[in-house]
Formats: sequence, structure tokens, C-alpha cells
Amino acid sequence: MLKSDRRLKAAFGHLTPGKQKEYAEYIDSAKQDATRINRLRKCIPMILDGKGLNDKYRKKRPQKLLPETFSTYLLPIYF
Repeated sequence: MLKSDRRLKAAFGHLTPGKQKEYAEYIDSAKQDATRINRLRKCIPMILDGKGLNDKYRKKRPQKLLPETFSTYLLPIYF
């Protein structure tokens, strides 16, 4: 599928190596071809969105806020 769909190939290439490995192992671990095909079909939208297989279970990191002095004094200069 990756060879025939340029968009999917590009999206898969933009994933981190760890996320690529997760998808490859998940799809390859199926014993039957029908199961592999079904898993691949379910993963395609997630790959196109740039999401990892297990992203929904990972903890979200809090965003770092800029120090008030930096945002107050330096940001108006650059923007």
C-alpha cells in the first residue's frame, strides 16, 4: 500500500521511527492476511493524521509558558 499511495508514503515517512515501528509491528503481528489488511485499513487515517498507534494512551506534556518578562518586553519587538 505504501508503494502505491504517495500521500500515505509521505505521511508515514514524517512519523518518528518509533511510531513507524509501532505500526509495522502491529500490522505484522497478525497471523492471517485478512487481519493484516483490516489492521492496515484502520491505521491509514491515523497515519495520514500524523498520529502514533498508541498516542491516545500517552500522557500529554504540559506546554511550557514563556516567562512574563520575556513575553512582555521582547515579543513586541519581534512581532
